Amino acid sequence: MFIIEITSLLLYEKEVVVLRSFRAIPCIVLIMLLISIVLMPCAPTVSAATVNVTRYGRSQINKLPNSAALLYVYDRLVEGCATPEDGERIDLEHQTHKINKDELKTVVNLFFTDYPEYFWMTNGYTSYSYPGSDLVTAIQPKYVSFDGKTMTGTTQAQAKAELDKKLNELTQGLDGKSQYEKSLILHDRLAATTSYVSNDLDQTAYGALVKGIAVCAGYTKAYQLLLQKVGIASWYVSGDSKKPDENGSTSHAWNLVKIDGEWYYTDVTWDDKDTLYYYYLNLTADRMHEDHIPDKYKAAPYLPSATATAANYHIRNNLCFSKVDVNGFANILKNNHPARVVITGDTSKFKNDLKANFRDIVTKMGIPTTAGYSYKYTNQGREFVITYTIQDSSHVHSLTSIPAKNPTCTASGNIAYYTCGCGKWFKDNAATQEITDKSTVTLPSTAHTESGYKYDANEHWKVCSVCNAEIGSTHAPHNDADRNGNCDVCSAAVKIPTTSSAPSTSSTPTNSTPTNSTPTNSAPSVNTSSQNVPSNNTPSNNTPSYNTPSYGSSSYNNSTSTSPTVPTNTNAATNSLITLWLIIGVVVIGGGVIALIIFKT
Repeated sequence: MFIIEITSLLLYEKEVVVLRSFRAIPCIVLIMLLISIVLMPCAPTVSAATVNVTRYGRSQINKLPNSAALLYVYDRLVEGCATPEDGERIDLEHQTHKINKDELKTVVNLFFTDYPEYFWMTNGYTSYSYPGSDLVTAIQPKYVSFDGKTMTGTTQAQAKAELDKKLNELTQGLDGKSQYEKSLILHDRLAATTSYVSNDLDQTAYGALVKGIAVCAGYTKAYQLLLQKVGIASWYVSGDSKKPDENGSTSHAWNLVKIDGEWYYTDVTWDDKDTLYYYYLNLTADRMHEDHIPDKYKAAPYLPSATATAANYHIRNNLCFSKVDVNGFANILKNNHPARVVITGDTSKFKNDLKANFRDIVTKMGIPTTAGYSYKYTNQGREFVITYTIQDSSHVHSLTSIPAKNPTCTASGNIAYYTCGCGKWFKDNAATQEITDKSTVTLPSTAHTESGYKYDANEHWKVCSVCNAEIGSTHAPHNDADRNGNCDVCSAAVKIPTTSSAPSTSSTPTNSTPTNSTPTNSAPSVNTSSQNVPSNNTPSNNTPSYNTPSYGSSSYNNSTSTSPTVPTNTNAATNSLITLWLIIGVVVIGGGVIALIIFKT
């Protein structure tokens, strides 16, 4: 009727059509407004930290077999875990997209490594399937507790608000900065506001950013979230770490970061020591894998080659050396304090060479040879942070001669040297050859010279011919082989004891009757087909070694239901979609009726 009436008006009363068309506009606007209002609450909430960032884990699914089904499940997890209330049990059944339990592990791992903002999630879950089938029909995630409360409802909303506030604070002032500058600044800000401490939230971005305490997993997720907030892609990498000069390794986590289209590795945890380091900021894979070994199942299969160096801190600042370079080091130390260098060659040899050449480095810095100096360094990986002090060059050394002294068998000696009241020692009276290691002037005592014996009524010892000191271990008792009453070695008068044999006493063994232990019959427990499979996260050690945080693990709990899986709680997203279409239908029909009435009028 509505269409027929408008057609009639168009044919016979064009001016009326125009008028009525204008009357129809408010109805159309009203309908559109109502639809918009209905749609707005149903749109997924996206954190500011995830805007315009490619999820690396999801991008890797396209390379896997059955990728369409894996992507379907991945997206269901993203939707269902956004709020715990909606994800109590997530329905994964689909007409064509089907996955088994091993494939589910892969998807869950990639999902967890992509979403650090889901800090209310653990890496545990329960899966469901039909009896006798390996195909997964549903998954029930597990959620953490927050200050003793389940991370749901208002508790979760409050925690999310706290996290968003901290993210905004730490990422402010970065507009106009390059991606390299942003990665550097966020590296420093995270290190400045987080301490390595184990606690109940130490493996979450929330623990690191809001509480300010975390282990390596928390550091890694926090840095990932900060980078995503400013539009830089990052991925969570798990594996083992080791110190090159120590045996063994420990579980660990670090970041894969994409700077200006190239991939690098960063480990803020290892850089955040008493001294802030930059060695593990934007490293190549070769350098990172010297002491960081990716997990061969969860991380290694998905990692890029990572060979770029343009965003490496030390290369950008010309701080890389294969060995001690007197001119280069002099330039760096003169203009930077503390000075940072990375040694690409033998780091052990570097330490000795630095000591041998530091006087020349100081001279190249333009400091007079009469000026005293001291230096020290700390290192992390291949990075050495050098600090030094230079004494006022106007100081004139007043030297005191210390004569040489030969060592004896009872006392050490020393070489000839000179001391100054300023505390410095020199090899020459011109004060040009400073003795930086003062222990080198000492000459150790000499060995005793064996000569003669010292003895008493029972035993005898060797004695030194120089100092008459007793030396060596205690000799055996006096020996009088010819039984003349005198020791054959030192001629001391000795009394040789006579020996006698006493009959041995036999002992009757005690007859002990063994106790009959009757084993307790215990009924075997029923296997309910639940499996404990290692997860991506290992519980952290409370006491890290080498300041290297431990990164630990909980387990998947894969339970197989004994009945067809029809989730008792209908997925909220499905309910919302049905409700949405019902409301849209009511609104459209109602709006049409209103429009018809207006036109009729």
